Amino acid sequence: SNWNTAKSALEMAKSGLETAQRNYNNSIFLAPISGYIAYLPIIKGQHINPGQEVCRIVQTKKLRLAAGISEKDILNIGKGNKVEVFYKPLNLILSAKVTGCGKDLIPNKNFYPIEIEVDNQSEKLLPGMIVEATIYTVTHNNTVILPVDAIEKYFDTNFVYIVSKNKTAIKKEIKIEKKIKIIDE
Repeated sequence: SNWNTAKSALEMAKSGLETAQRNYNNSIFLAPISGYIAYLPIIKGQHINPGQEVCRIVQTKKLRLAAGISEKDILNIGKGNKVEVFYKPLNLILSAKVTGCGKDLIPNKNFYPIEIEVDNQSEKLLPGMIVEATIYTVTHNNTVILPVDAIEKYFDTNFVYIVSKNKTAIKKEIKIEKKIKIIDE
């Protein structure tokens, strides 16, 4: 009878240990992202329910910028477009890219929603700050931009002067493509 009592006590102790271990394992929270805790509505020892908010974490190395784009511009913007984000108080320019474009107007507005991911490794921008964004719709690779008056003409030949490695001027013939875009300064 002492044996059965001891065996029963051992089983109860094992069950209690399993329950305590499960409760302990369920009390550890691991966030799917790294960042800073911006809001912590719970206190130590408080019981929480499934789905209850326990904290709000903000990431500052990669920020999401929500913006609205007009109807005339939305058709020229797509996922992956390069963006330059400017924060005036610090004269800070950061690179970014469009990560999403809405297909329906923002309710009660005349804008289409877009989302931009800002590379903020310096962490100088914080969530909620007001910035200006320039979205590039066209990128020209291997292109040199120069003022129109830098191009010289001799009969049917166009040329420019370039500076060589030994810092002397060299006359270089150029070909002007069919498309020339003149941008006002």
